[in-house]
Amino acid sequence: MRSNLLIMVLAFAFLSVSLAGPTASMYEPVVKSITNGSTVYLGKVGPGQTFYVNITASTYTDSGNYLNLGWNELVVKKAPPGWVVQNSSLNTVDLPVLIKPAADTPPGEYPITFQAVNIGNYSGLGTLTFTGYINVTPDVFKLQVSPAVLYINAGSNADILISINNTGVSDNPFIITLDGLPAWNQTETAIAPHHTTKTFIYGINEYIPGVYNTKLLVQSISSPMVYKETNVTIVVKSGILSDYTAIGGGAETFPIIYQPAMDVMYVIGEIIKHI
Repeated sequence: MRSNLLIMVLAFAFLSVSLAGPTASMYEPVVKSITNGSTVYLGKVGPGQTFYVNITASTYTDSGNYLNLGWNELVVKKAPPGWVVQNSSLNTVDLPVLIKPAADTPPGEYPITFQAVNIGNYSGLGTLTFTGYINVTPDVFKLQVSPAVLYINAGSNADILISINNTGVSDNPFIITLDGLPAWNQTETAIAPHHTTKTFIYGINEYIPGVYNTKLLVQSISSPMVYKETNVTIVVKSGILSDYTAIGGGAETFPIIYQPAMDVMYVIGEIIKHI
């Protein structure tokens, strides 16, 4: 009786494996084995951001035979209206599909139907259809900025450290800007690949002493809806360089007899600025 039961269990297990059919190996944006009819959660992406779904072309048949290019193509059979889709190339080692949700996609979870194709069914694999769910949300990264209050001498360079933790599946770059300093419009580009944390140095300088309540903005280069901002107080202290520059700008605090010396100090200030 026991041996008959064991044979039935093994037979059922073998039947289950056979019914599962061949698999596709996904490694981007998540690592997962896909069988026909599978569902998989792909992660988060911002509206208007691009991401890739990628599988390897190699697989095994039901009988255990290895096929180097078992899958010839990965295609999207169904996606939400207005989304950009670019199917994979034919007969390559990897089969990446590019997907870009519409820029006005409301937040929510959306299904995408994929199909791994064995063209002409030459190896008997047939086609493998699966569904991926992607969460569209502007909240796809975390931001840390240090320091919150920055003290610098007028005319000197200083750095702000910016840490971007990209929790989404897009590798689209970010742009960094700072608003609130006189005549300052420096923009930097930062690349933090999906599921990584990267720290960047944002350098600034200012010649006019004062206390500036600035706003630092980090935004996805492909989606204005994906952004975070934080306040940074910048305290610019007076120094020799700023005093010399002010003299050249007409701040005559000395008698006219000292004008030649004032001109020399202004020249010194300009030279230091460009060193």
